[in-house]
Amino acid sequence: MKLLNETPTPEELEIYGAFQEWMASYDGGDIEGIMKWMAPDVLSVGTGRDEISRSSEAIREGFSRDFGELDELRLIDGFVTVKARGDAGWLFFQAVYGVNVKGEPIRYETRRTVVFRKVEGRWVQEHLHHSIPDRTQSDHRSFPVGPITAGRYSILFTSSRDAIIMASRWDRSILEANIAALRMYGLSEERMLNSRLDDLMDDDELTAFLRRVNSSPKEGGLFQAVHKGPSGPFPVEISVRITELEGRSIVVMVVRDTTSRVETERALRRSEERLRLAMEANDDGLWELDVPTMTMYVSGSSWGGSGDVEERFPYRVWREMAHRDDRDDIDEALTGHLDRGDEYRVEYRMNRGDGRWRWVLERGRVVDRRSDGAPLRMVGTIMDVDRRKRIEEERLELTKKLEKMASIDKLTGILNRQRFESLLQEKMDQKRLPLCLIMFDLDRFKDLNDARGHLEGDRALVLASEAVSGRLRMGDLFGRWGGDEFMVALEQDLDKSLIVAEDLRKRICDALGESFQGVTASFGLALWNGRASLENLSNMADEALYRAKKDGRNRVVVFDDAGYN
Repeated sequence: MKLLNETPTPEELEIYGAFQEWMASYDGGDIEGIMKWMAPDVLSVGTGRDEISRSSEAIREGFSRDFGELDELRLIDGFVTVKARGDAGWLFFQAVYGVNVKGEPIRYETRRTVVFRKVEGRWVQEHLHHSIPDRTQSDHRSFPVGPITAGRYSILFTSSRDAIIMASRWDRSILEANIAALRMYGLSEERMLNSRLDDLMDDDELTAFLRRVNSSPKEGGLFQAVHKGPSGPFPVEISVRITELEGRSIVVMVVRDTTSRVETERALRRSEERLRLAMEANDDGLWELDVPTMTMYVSGSSWGGSGDVEERFPYRVWREMAHRDDRDDIDEALTGHLDRGDEYRVEYRMNRGDGRWRWVLERGRVVDRRSDGAPLRMVGTIMDVDRRKRIEEERLELTKKLEKMASIDKLTGILNRQRFESLLQEKMDQKRLPLCLIMFDLDRFKDLNDARGHLEGDRALVLASEAVSGRLRMGDLFGRWGGDEFMVALEQDLDKSLIVAEDLRKRICDALGESFQGVTASFGLALWNGRASLENLSNMADEALYRAKKDGRNRVVVFDDAGYN
């Protein structure tokens, strides 16, 4: 048995191996070995002129009888062509057999077309068409091993799960019906054989049925209809053929109840429509990645597809639509999913051809793998989340503004007391040594408010805070303690802090001297020893400030356990 594929793919070789194993099961007449590769309702047989669809159970019985009559079955010559795509494939097999039936040698040719489907890593025959050329088998045998007996056809007729009905073409009286037909139409055998085809369908359906029968080609036809059952109308699929039997023109009708299939298809259409509407409403797209070739298939008009048309292009083209700064995130997410099974979920900016960068959310997962676990196919969705992302950014910006507003003194624009204490406590928790705390206030500020009003008092506070802010470094803390009291925290030793405090005092006097004569500033300093609490440290600075006031104002005093300097 020769494989004609010049360069077969691994999947095609797997199908070829499965077929060889099936062929090997013929040895010794192993019926179970032959039939285990077939799914139910998969076999059609014929001579090219006459063809019948049969269920596996019926064929099993026929094969058993045929193999019981065989003395010899050998393959003389044969060749195979295989095609595979994804989890589906088909195989064409043409062979010449030598058969010995009860001492009579028979040579015949056969052709098989086998449809395979990969199920749980194993290739299973989904349909087998077995045909015998007319020129070699003129007696119309479907499987030419042993005489054709009435018993074999009786088995096929009675065991079929589809309804089989034979009726006169001219008066449409029913001549024969199998058990499946009696169950399908809810009739007893006596009543069925006293009925006509007219009784199985309404007038409109009967008119359409007769038109199709009369216009069907010689080999018959297949069409959909609605028949009448015990529970009311139900959809059917009808295979019909006109033949001659005992000098009469006979309609042979095979009827399959398609209620379940129609309901499934209707539910599928509803589901697909809901999915389509939902995806259109959300501006979503569907994509599929062929991993071995890294080829993208994308549907959705906003994502490179044209409506229901699927676009195909290399993955690198898709990746290049992403913002340069986001491509590493995409690569990391994809590699993590393909190699380690991590969740594939990534947000990035994409240019969809309109020159604008928009945020998208892409999710997906591997749905098909090779037998060794290597990923073959990945599917997913892509969603426009630009509006949500912009809202998040605006909310973050607003949060920062609110946090700033909650941390800033409205009048002076420097830290308020709560925020100053919070940041100073962080420095103390981190043991940021050396650390000096400076407290100061404006001398004769109450007199200023009483004489010139609060607006002028507020202006003096603003001028003082601006003078101090212009002298401090980026990491220094400056906050309003309350009223005309201010705090400064410096990460430096006492000597350097004393120099800064003296400079701040002069700057404040210069800033206020022209508009507010007589208003100066008094300062108190306290060096943190690394153990005192924030409350104790602020009390020490406050005591030093009190001493500066008592000693005549407009001066800097340093707190010392042994006394004041």
